[in-house]
Amino acid sequence: LEVPKHRRNQPQSSITAAETTQLRSLVGALQYAAVHTRPDLSAKVGEIQSCVPKATVSDLISANKVLHEAKVNKVSLMTVPIAPSQVTFCAFSDASFLSGKEKFAHQGGLIFATTPELLENRKTVVAPVAWISKKIHRVTRSPLGAEAIALSGTVDRLLWIRLLWEWLQLKSNGETLRKS
Repeated sequence: LEVPKHRRNQPQSSITAAETTQLRSLVGALQYAAVHTRPDLSAKVGEIQSCVPKATVSDLISANKVLHEAKVNKVSLMTVPIAPSQVTFCAFSDASFLSGKEKFAHQGGLIFATTPELLENRKTVVAPVAWISKKIHRVTRSPLGAEAIALSGTVDRLLWIRLLWEWLQLKSNGETLRKS
């Protein structure tokens, strides 16, 4: 986004309608990358996204910094050598309490495929499968409450992914699910 020098000198001033359109376009492009291949950008893109309705010039500058970071730090995708019988899933979640300009709690979660060696605290392969970074849309009264909400959502996603993996294993072995 082009931000002229005279606008940079007024970081707290509101942005124009044209700048809002450009910001929404940039956020959309960054959001697509964050959702599909760039978990490292998720939190920053989410923060910019929440600023769009009341954006200031400093938010335009922040968006440009995130775009620059995305371009400079390219991601390489590779196939991870985990035998299907060895696939184990692991999840991490985290939350922040009353963060950002609007003072919302935020949550993040990461689910990855790995091998049983992780359970033994040994070096092993990890491959991100799913990730999330977003505002918690419920009232949270404590940091522990925010952590509980983040953990609950991450565990739900983990259980769904494990179920999907088992279903794929059944299908690849030619088995079918029986109705009870």
